[in-house]
Amino acid sequence: MDYIIICEDDVEFGIDYEKQLLKIEQYLQQTTRNWHVFSGLISHLHPETEIKCIDAFQGVEFIHINKMVSMVFNIYHRSVFDKVLLWDETDKDAETNTIDRFLEGLPDLDVITTVPFLVGHHEECASTLWGFSNATYNEMIHNSQESLKNKVLVYKGLTR
Repeated sequence: MDYIIICEDDVEFGIDYEKQLLKIEQYLQQTTRNWHVFSGLISHLHPETEIKCIDAFQGVEFIHINKMVSMVFNIYHRSVFDKVLLWDETDKDAETNTIDRFLEGLPDLDVITTVPFLVGHHEECASTLWGFSNATYNEMIHNSQESLKNKVLVYKGLTR
């Protein structure tokens, strides 16, 4: 397989999700840039996230970055399959060893995302890992999206 799409059960698809996903898949199939993961939602944007480049394709800006955290909706390219196998799933410490934090820590990760994010999450659901309402994530996700927007403006030289 060239890639797989995995989403969690609390993913929330927007009205134009299918149309946007088609553009994303077309971009991913035609890009000559390296990539490991397309992230449809970033719940926590690491402060040291760097923009590598931005590509415009069919009216969408595809933002290439080096870090991501979230498993709500991701497209994994075959180039990351072997890297995922390095994660130690037997280490049950959720504070230090979730799969998305493992991915975030990879030194050469190539992530693609969009602003706004492709998907949301159902806030009425509860996190099975953390044991609290998904509504707790709302501010984190909002802040991540705003932080990414600001990084895009800086990258484009539109602000400091």
